[in-house]
Amino acid sequence: ICLTLLIFCIPSQIPLLVGIYDEIIAISSKWWLISGIVLPLIFMVFVILNKNKYAQLLFSELIIFVTYINMLAYSYFITSTNVALGIKSEVPLSVVIFLPIALGCFVYGAMLKNIPYKSNFGIKSKRTTTTEFIWNQTHYYGSYYYRLSGLILFLISLVFTFIRYPLIELIIFIIGLITPRIVVEITARQMSNKYKDMKAKH
Repeated sequence: ICLTLLIFCIPSQIPLLVGIYDEIIAISSKWWLISGIVLPLIFMVFVILNKNKYAQLLFSELIIFVTYINMLAYSYFITSTNVALGIKSEVPLSVVIFLPIALGCFVYGAMLKNIPYKSNFGIKSKRTTTTEFIWNQTHYYGSYYYRLSGLILFLISLVFTFIRYPLIELIIFIIGLITPRIVVEITARQMSNKYKDMKAKH
């Protein structure tokens, strides 16, 4: 479907890059959209060949993300009649980038609750891996805080879809993505210190 639309419906020149204020800063040939057709197929191969269920989940999310970007891109490029350098893109960065990141944060939080001990997809640090019990407890808390952060960031991205201040939104997202990790590390440190104290007494 994408290839058919690309050949027959997409104009020859389309926006390539958008600046931090949603303005179009580069225009290029429509054929770079082929990458959006090829990437999901490559990710699908990784899903089929990889036996790790968390790696499969990661590549499945990438397929969904690229498909989502394709939907936005093709809808925009087919219907837009005003594409020129310096004008604001009709699709804000909040929808293209920040909204999927918020949803990814929520999904990651949901995945954390049952993630195996010392998994590379977990919150792996010296403190969280002290014992399997501490790992499970910190990831239980991490699951809650990442899901909460993802939900809040999702609502924020919806707001910034209309007011369009990507730089401010970027700062908020950085804080929102770092905060759950800090909370998990603090919780893990408290548990790890308590465990070491109990171990020393015995």
